[in-house]
Amino acid sequence: MELIKRGLKFGINSLTDEELLNIIVKTANKKDNIEHLLHVLLQDVNNEINITNLKKWNLKKLNVLGVNEEISVKILSLLELSNRLNVRQTTKKIQVTHPSIVANLLMEDLRYEKQEHFYVVLLDSKCQIILIHCVSKGLLNATIVHPREVYKPAIDNLAHSIIVVHNHPSGNPEPSEEDKEITTRIIKSGEILGIPLRDHIIIGDGEFINLRSIMNF
Repeated sequence: MELIKRGLKFGINSLTDEELLNIIVKTANKKDNIEHLLHVLLQDVNNEINITNLKKWNLKKLNVLGVNEEISVKILSLLELSNRLNVRQTTKKIQVTHPSIVANLLMEDLRYEKQEHFYVVLLDSKCQIILIHCVSKGLLNATIVHPREVYKPAIDNLAHSIIVVHNHPSGNPEPSEEDKEITTRIIKSGEILGIPLRDHIIIGDGEFINLRSIMNF
């Protein structure tokens, strides 16, 4: 508990990334080889220690590594909270004047994903980002991505308009017919609700396509 005492005495911000993670992991399981585990979790390809390397881990990978479920959930929960806070701080007062602004915000999070993620970006009357919300994860189809789920956060947060974003795990952002079909359904729903769809952006590996320029809506 020495690290906890130091944190209480000198402040949590006085601890290193590795020490902060050490506190979380040790309180979950004291029997594991903590120092080795932390090194594996935080190490990058150049054997350097960096907290951002945690982003490469998921529940399945952690289990294969031998990390028990309690520790895994604690670590991933911490990452998710950190990511949500970062997105909210990053997007504060950002005005969307071009699709590349939204694409660049989500590119690094989505370009390496092995599953399709569908996001809705909520905008105010000045096209400033209110919130970025994940609607669904997994196989993208017209059944899973229902306009009701897309527009619920928009209604709850009094959005003036929206942009939707999803990734193609193949790395090729070229839109499919189903992508266009989903876009059309969202456009029609937006017209009824009075919350227009401004664009649908597809993220690939380092590149993107915006459907507004293709479908001319």
